[in-house]
Amino acid sequence: NNMLKYFIIFIIILIILDLILLIPIEARIIKKIEKPLLLKVLIFKKTIFQMELKKKAKPKQKSSFKFRVSYLFENDLNIILKDLKEENFFVYLLLEFATIKKVTFIPTFNSSNPIVMPYLGFLDWFIISNIKNYIDNTFNIVKDDYYQIVLLKDENQGINFEVYATVTVLEILFAIIKNFKVFLKLFKKKEKNYE
Repeated sequence: NNMLKYFIIFIIILIILDLILLIPIEARIIKKIEKPLLLKVLIFKKTIFQMELKKKAKPKQKSSFKFRVSYLFENDLNIILKDLKEENFFVYLLLEFATIKKVTFIPTFNSSNPIVMPYLGFLDWFIISNIKNYIDNTFNIVKDDYYQIVLLKDENQGINFEVYATVTVLEILFAIIKNFKVFLKLFKKKEKNYE
């Protein structure tokens, strides 16, 4: 009789652990023209964390990541972001484990010159095709993606984009185990900031 009770308690604990480990955590990265980059973290569609990332007028820190023209012709985002994946746990987690629920990418340019407009349109579609290749070749699951170009006169120019990605608690634990060195860098950076 006691054995049955312990077995039932064990099964209940396992079910609760499974439910906790499979909780989806959603990250939303949103950039609107002339607005700072917005980062939101949601659980069950409730915002638990929100932060605007504004540009700071501080001297640039040295990073091993450098942009090269050849990146435009790569079709794998992991090749380009290899250095960032080794430096930043969140980049690693996103590229290796996340499911992409939504991607929206809309470059907007303005010009009053009718000769320049077709070239801007060509450039926009070239950028979009490369970004679509990056996303399709990097993430295992992309549920919804939307691309558009906007060419207008007397309009603010820049890029509108949204990325909605989800990971489970279990996937975060796998990411920590698989790349513990990169995970530890999160705490090393905080220690440096407090010094």
